[in-house]
Amino acid sequence: MKAPKDTDKILKRLYGSDWMIPQEKKIQQVTDIRMLLLHFLRRDECILKIDIKDFEDLQEEAKKEGVFFTHLDKMIHYGYFIDGEIVGFSGYCPVSKTEVCFKNSYTLPEHRGKGVSTKLNWHRLEKARKAGYKKYFGSCTKDSLGLQLKAGAKQGETDGVYTKITGKL
Repeated sequence: MKAPKDTDKILKRLYGSDWMIPQEKKIQQVTDIRMLLLHFLRRDECILKIDIKDFEDLQEEAKKEGVFFTHLDKMIHYGYFIDGEIVGFSGYCPVSKTEVCFKNSYTLPEHRGKGVSTKLNWHRLEKARKAGYKKYFGSCTKDSLGLQLKAGAKQGETDGVYTKITGKL
């Protein structure tokens, strides 16, 4: 996501004429600034790079459905926001200079079937491609297999719950 052209004006409005924040008052996370700008600009929908702490509530919701996530600290995550609230996330984990593992995607039940997962998946593919990775692998449930195949993934073995996927970026 590119910063709006009037970012300086927005920051001046938020912090006053001298918007440079002193070191001791510096906002700890870039995601905090992004969320603030997202709220300030009142964007309806967008995808942002996020930190683990940004989707702790979603992880709890997923656990209620029996969905658990692994290697969260090593992953690059993207969140899908509607009216400033995160409704889904997706990520990838670099495993070599040319390959990434796609895992840990989740969308709240009330937002499924509305294109959230598809948009997150395409965003993840594009970001991994732009970062220089050439191929990916991962696994997905039967619910998300269709969107993976539409995005170019090749279907592999299944254990009845998860199906292995591979693809080129």
